[in-house]
Amino acid sequence: MANGFTNPFTNPKGFFSSQPGGFLAPPKQSGFQGLITDPRVTFGLSLAGGATPIEALTIAGQMKDTFSNEEDERRIVKGADGFNYYEDGTRVLPDVEQPIDTTNNTTDYQNYLNTDLTPTPEEFKTFLDRNETKTNNIKTVNNQIIDITDQENPNILFDGRDDPNIKTQIVDGQVIITNTLTGVSNAKPISNFVKDVTESQTKKIEFFNKQYTNNAVVKNFNEATVQLDKLLVGSKDPSAAGDLAMIFTYMKILDPTSVVREGEQATAQNAAGTPERIKNIYNRVLTGERLTADQRKDFTQKGVQLYQGNQLSVDRFKTSYEDSFIGDGILPSSVFTDSDIRPKKIELNGQVIDVPRGTLLIDFDPNTDSYIYQMPNGEQFKVGRTTIQWHK
Repeated sequence: MANGFTNPFTNPKGFFSSQPGGFLAPPKQSGFQGLITDPRVTFGLSLAGGATPIEALTIAGQMKDTFSNEEDERRIVKGADGFNYYEDGTRVLPDVEQPIDTTNNTTDYQNYLNTDLTPTPEEFKTFLDRNETKTNNIKTVNNQIIDITDQENPNILFDGRDDPNIKTQIVDGQVIITNTLTGVSNAKPISNFVKDVTESQTKKIEFFNKQYTNNAVVKNFNEATVQLDKLLVGSKDPSAAGDLAMIFTYMKILDPTSVVREGEQATAQNAAGTPERIKNIYNRVLTGERLTADQRKDFTQKGVQLYQGNQLSVDRFKTSYEDSFIGDGILPSSVFTDSDIRPKKIELNGQVIDVPRGTLLIDFDPNTDSYIYQMPNGEQFKVGRTTIQWHK
């Protein structure tokens, strides 16, 4: 019993020494509750009732614990291990697990909870160390982002070799992908980048592709490509049917809202957006008149010039839109699905080069069935069905 005895006069938790002002101080609480919770009163009454001193102390302690509503006023300090302690070294909440420090690791901790709902600090540290090892194996080589964990079979997470407008680098644990056309850079922690590329890439590609194809600029470009192809096919057919198809398509390019049908007279009502001169030529062709060689060439060149406006518009949209997703490791070629007839690569002097954005269709050669393009630097090249040759 002596080993379990707590000295009520000296122990900080004792009910005499915790009394402010000492043994003779007034009760800590007022009224009847102050009287019955005062251990001195209870101790005295118990002695007067015939209890032994030890029994009186026990009764006084029980009365205080039962009726007192005062809080423990001992000073609390924070230990080096993160727990709170009383000055005597006792843990304030002994059953509480050690808190996990997630400072600067909030995202990692949330990811970890997906695999372990009751983590311990040691397990979380192991998780962070393992992730750090993984991120150290992510490298950028030749404009690619590669996971070299398996040295013999490295995994290419992002391949920017085919897009000259993209620059990749890894700096201070961040994957940085830059659109050199706009100068916009997207930075993301390596672990987040790897997670996005490996877990949610397909859904993101579908989302961005849908947004792209539904954009009005892209829809107009696709429709313009269809009409241009019809116009150029007509230019290759120097016949009455070819003339009719060519001039009718040119009218649709000028006025997409026109309701005139191929083979019927164009009027102010059904082709209101078409210039009168063009309507007159079309109506004469309907009666059997043929287009001259100069007229055919003129319609071809004007159709190409109108199409250049569509090319420039879609190129500008691509340049601004790709800033939205390249930071997620998504290649523009995965998103930009359209009816663009421009080649992605050409061969020049035995070397294959990327065709830069901004390259425009400038003419069409009906004799060789070839498209003639001009790059931003002024160089021109011709693309046929099976051959590619350069214009000096």
